[in-house]
Amino acid sequence: MKYVLSLILFVMSPLGVGAEPIFANQATDTAARSDVRSGYFRSSRYGLQRDDTQSKKHDLLGVIYSYKFPNAITVGQALIKALGDSGYGLADPAASDPNLGALLSAPLPNVHRELGPARLDRILETLAGPAWVLVSDPVNRLVSFDLKEKFWPPCQYTAVSKRPCRP
Repeated sequence: MKYVLSLILFVMSPLGVGAEPIFANQATDTAARSDVRSGYFRSSRYGLQRDDTQSKKHDLLGVIYSYKFPNAITVGQALIKALGDSGYGLADPAASDPNLGALLSAPLPNVHRELGPARLDRILETLAGPAWVLVSDPVNRLVSFDLKEKFWPPCQYTAVSKRPCRP
């Protein structure tokens, strides 16, 4: 026993008793950590997981949602419900496309009562329909819709017209 204790002290003395301990897997762990590809993180000794949290935190309209809307609801109410948990809101209709009121007051089609799982921006585009383009303001976290040019109403020539129209 005396010889074993002296052998241990002899082996440890060149390393320095107060030095930081070196673990058996420390060298392999640092080598493995430097080998981790960008966009992934080490979840365990042998496991890698994709780091999707940052993209989901930055792209709020890209988060996956599913919705079931009630029977008696307008498109505007469905848009507000869909935007509810996203951090975005619907822009003031007075500051949006002049034709937006017609979209917001339209009844929600039955085929749109259940949507998802899909990205939030795709759900909003589906609710609005093919005649509308989703416009987002990431600074103020607002969304609105603009009527596509080919769907603009014909021009009614007046002295001052604020509405976009088709010539």
